[in-house]
Formats: sequence, C-alpha cells, structure tokens
Amino acid sequence: MTQDNFGFPSDQIMENYNWCKAASRDTALAKMEAFWTRYNQNDERCDDSLTWQYVRHAAFDLAKEYARKGDVNKCLDFIDWIERHG
Repeated sequence: MTQDNFGFPSDQIMENYNWCKAASRDTALAKMEAFWTRYNQNDERCDDSLTWQYVRHAAFDLAKEYARKGDVNKCLDFIDWIERHG
C-alpha cells in the first residue's frame, strides 16, 4: 500500500502522526510506513525541526512494530537509522 491509499486526514504532520499512532494493530505498521515515506527526507536531516522530530518518532515506532512482528532485520535497520541521525 502506498501513502495515497491511506488518505491522511490533513496536511498537518502532527495530526497525521497521531492518526497513524491511533491505528489498530492490523493497520498500524502499514500506516506508519506510509507516514515514513511521506515525511522522511531521503535519509537526510530536514531543516524543519518539527518534521524531524516526527520522523524520528516514526523511526522508533517502526522499529518497535517490526520487533513485535519478529522482523529483526527491519527493526535493526531502523535502529541503525536512529543511531546515524541522532
């Protein structure tokens, strides 16, 4: 699924993040991946500190979701990203 399939509720990053976080277990991972795709700036730190904070929160959330799913490699990929981007 792509980010367009989810119909984010607004153009506001905080509202979209909260919407992803409130998702059921069945859709949480896919919605957070869509959030990540939409807001991560090609693996580079963006200039907007609010966006950067939410991208980092999403990385933590994705690492947790992949750990719950049992996908150790994906979980470690996000932990590595967090370590590289502080």
